[in-house]
Amino acid sequence: MRRPGVVLVTGLLALAGTFAATGAADVAHAATRHGHRTSILRSPAPVTADRARAVRDYWTPARMAAATPVDALLGLTSTHDRGRAPARQRRVHVPSSVGRLFFTTSAGDASCTASAIRTRKRNQVITAGHCVNTGPDGGGLLGQPEWFSNWVFVPRYHDGQRPFGKWVATDAFAFGGWVNHGRYSRDQAVIKFQRRHGRKLTRVVGANLVRTGLHQRQRGVRIWGWPAEFQYDGERAVHCDGRTTRRGLSKDAKMRCPMNGGASGGPWLLRKDRHADWGLIFAVTSRRTVHHRPKLLLAVPLPDALKDLLRHVNR
Repeated sequence: MRRPGVVLVTGLLALAGTFAATGAADVAHAATRHGHRTSILRSPAPVTADRARAVRDYWTPARMAAATPVDALLGLTSTHDRGRAPARQRRVHVPSSVGRLFFTTSAGDASCTASAIRTRKRNQVITAGHCVNTGPDGGGLLGQPEWFSNWVFVPRYHDGQRPFGKWVATDAFAFGGWVNHGRYSRDQAVIKFQRRHGRKLTRVVGANLVRTGLHQRQRGVRIWGWPAEFQYDGERAVHCDGRTTRRGLSKDAKMRCPMNGGASGGPWLLRKDRHADWGLIFAVTSRRTVHHRPKLLLAVPLPDALKDLLRHVNR
């Protein structure tokens, strides 16, 4: 179901996972919008306070620094990726609301990118659906479909530094359209996090707004991510600026950007309402091209069904 020349953009950490990552979702919810049903699934085994300590202790600086792209495990890395190093970027302020997302899978430890969002409970991030669940295919060393687990969000991660600490997730929510059918139009997910030192996530790092149903063509877009595949190492945030256009007749928005494995789930921020530490998200990174020149990042603009998912998570 994954088209040739297009790969997911998650990243894999060292194969040292110690937590189970499989299991069926323990909640299924369906909302009806304009005559269409939205299936929402929740990850199994929510993290308790006792288990949260084990998760936090597991994610040592060494494990975080050992990130390698999941594309290689899945056999999706292309020799076309091995070009010259990306041009050096001028240093810019990394938003405190954006960070690197770590989690465990049955094949080892993995990473993506995520962003804190403004919700009623003030404890959630948005990321890609394939950063919480394989979808129906599994593939590679992840031979069977599965939910991932033990998510930790590290805002503004940089060379092992964690200026806002490690935030441990309780559970994750994804669309049935992704989990059961692998639809890229539903490649989005929301993860909830526990308090840290008595404070909620967005009270500490700020929160991005989300906007659904926008067109693929947008100007002044900034994409953030923590790519971890050659020539990147996942230790620093990378950004791309530009305009997005529609990819052929598909629902995808595309933008020129050399980011690769590890950048999945990163926010696509509009110029309007963009501030130092937060902005307005209209899409999250889903895939990238590997044979196309120049390299492209792909994402379907956030669907209106996301409103149903957020309503369910925050009820």
